[in-house]
Amino acid sequence: MVAGTRDLAVALSTFEGIGPEDIPDWKRAMRERGKGFLRTPRSEKLHRDIISLIQQHAATGWARERLSLLVPLPSREDIHKMRELVSLGMESVGTMEPGKLTGVKKLMKQIAIPGEPVPRFDGTVGIVAENDDIYTHLIDSGLNRWYPIYMPASLNPDTDLLLYVYDTGTLDINGDNVLMLPADSPREAIVPDSLLQFYAHNRAILEAAGAIQGLRGRESVCGTVLGLMDSLPGGEKGQDLGDAAADAVRIANDHFTAAVKEVRLEGGAILEMLGSGIPEVLRSRLRDAERAGTTHFREKTGFHLSLNTTSFPFTVDRDDLDELGNRQRMELRKRDFRERAKLARALRDHRQPVIREIESLLLFDLLSAIGDFVTTFDMVFPEMGGGGKAMILQGAAHIGLMKRTGCVRVDYHLGDAGGHGGHGEHGGHGDPGIDGPGRNGDDPGNEGCRRGEKNHRHHGNAGNVAILTGANSGGKTTLLETIAQTFILARMGFPVLCRRAVLPDVEELFFHSRKAALNAGAFESFLRSFIPVVKRGKRKLILADELEAVTELDAGARIIASILGRIGGTDSWAVVVSHMSEEIGKRIPVRIDGIEAQGLDENLDLIVDRNPRIGYRARSTPELIVQRLHTLSSGEEREIYADILRSFGEERIGTGEPVRPRTRGDP
Repeated sequence: MVAGTRDLAVALSTFEGIGPEDIPDWKRAMRERGKGFLRTPRSEKLHRDIISLIQQHAATGWARERLSLLVPLPSREDIHKMRELVSLGMESVGTMEPGKLTGVKKLMKQIAIPGEPVPRFDGTVGIVAENDDIYTHLIDSGLNRWYPIYMPASLNPDTDLLLYVYDTGTLDINGDNVLMLPADSPREAIVPDSLLQFYAHNRAILEAAGAIQGLRGRESVCGTVLGLMDSLPGGEKGQDLGDAAADAVRIANDHFTAAVKEVRLEGGAILEMLGSGIPEVLRSRLRDAERAGTTHFREKTGFHLSLNTTSFPFTVDRDDLDELGNRQRMELRKRDFRERAKLARALRDHRQPVIREIESLLLFDLLSAIGDFVTTFDMVFPEMGGGGKAMILQGAAHIGLMKRTGCVRVDYHLGDAGGHGGHGEHGGHGDPGIDGPGRNGDDPGNEGCRRGEKNHRHHGNAGNVAILTGANSGGKTTLLETIAQTFILARMGFPVLCRRAVLPDVEELFFHSRKAALNAGAFESFLRSFIPVVKRGKRKLILADELEAVTELDAGARIIASILGRIGGTDSWAVVVSHMSEEIGKRIPVRIDGIEAQGLDENLDLIVDRNPRIGYRARSTPELIVQRLHTLSSGEEREIYADILRSFGEERIGTGEPVRPRTRGDP
């Protein structure tokens, strides 16, 4: 059963209640929990992308499954506990040498929760239960999955090894193939493989665990178990009885031949031989020769061999040798059973410590994945709350772009950033007094701003709403996603990809993306889904990308202006990308920021300053594209592009005069 109110940090860092079979239920529960904050499909996708990036730092499926449970958390207490877990992760990777950590990660791919092997049934060993109660107990214990279990009347006489499990031991069950075991013996004493197969099945995991603990400089119970397993003698075959018997016969024959050469027979001895007798002097040599052969055989095999000395050379009876072979096989089976039972007793108390050690390694993989993710991206914990008056991102970067060459960190803020060491016109790179006059000395009461000019309408910087303008492919959508990622990570209890971040408390994240032009029915559906965003109540972060695309431009500007006007009077925050900033600014006081396309480089490619300029309506990309086409064209076609550029107010174009593209060195 999934406990929806359990602390996620506790759930992630323990094994109770999160077995493999529980993961789907946990995922559903945590997904529902996360939806309290992630209110739109786009915000949910950004969260999934973050989880995917974190999972890439995990080596085990176990850790990846549990990392999938990470969601934005509902309370500061939850966030604090998760921060503690993240800090443990950072510590786990910070205390290891990079080379050793790489080795650990490589070995960690072999770590998993130990599995239970399918029992290997062996019909050559049988268990004989002395009475019905013992029989029932053995069956209930599942030992019949390894060996057949018999009552005395039904036992198989051809079984190589019989294990007589008794209370009183009164049954007449004897033989070289019988071992007696008390009924109160632990299961591994009766069927050693019920435990040993577990270790053999998971040997690769134990070996990897032992190696990992070695790299970490820690003792390993898995290493201890491997040492005990390797001490078990291999399946002993015993001495070849046929070869040993041939050697015994040869030794006896050689011994007797040599002895006879030293004997001198007198008349009485010769008369005894003629009477079909063997003289005493020869009988003693015969016994000595037989003794030499049988002693050799016993020393080699442990068994007594009878030689046929009624004729010379001496021989061995084949049936006797076969019988000895059967006895040898039974002795070896009993010896092997005793050794395996001894090992099972030694390993009995190691099973749970082994499992706990492997679980601790899986938890280490989980923590180190979090720590590796955080340290790889050089992330910092944000300042949460911000007094509810400011959102400040300094040195922020899009987590999906951070590893790319040339990724630009940007500064951005909303609200009263002055009390937090806030930003100037270019974030932290402008004047400290962000609420003062603009650097161009413009009138703060200006109704709007021309393209590429400072905008002071509602540029008091205390506002909670801004419109973002600028070049196509200049980074406006990327900035929205960066803001969203920052809030998602912060609510997950994670550091954020900024050099510094101050974040207001928001309870819901709405990220609306632009869509193709909609018909009346679809437009109505869009409004129904979007209007709840601006209702009063919970504190929200609203990010919207070119919403004017949902309908006619003029109507779009009116709708956006109305929506932003309502948000401006709440505790929520909004950043909206729009190409209708001038029209919206005529209807409501709102801050307008810009990501400026500064011009064209020597190759006529766009030069974009991706760091947003506060209170500045940036030029759109189309006029720069027209400028590039004008430069590359000639004749009448060039004049047409010149006319278009004049409509943008481009004063640098004169009749018949070429237009020099602005380059990186231009002011």
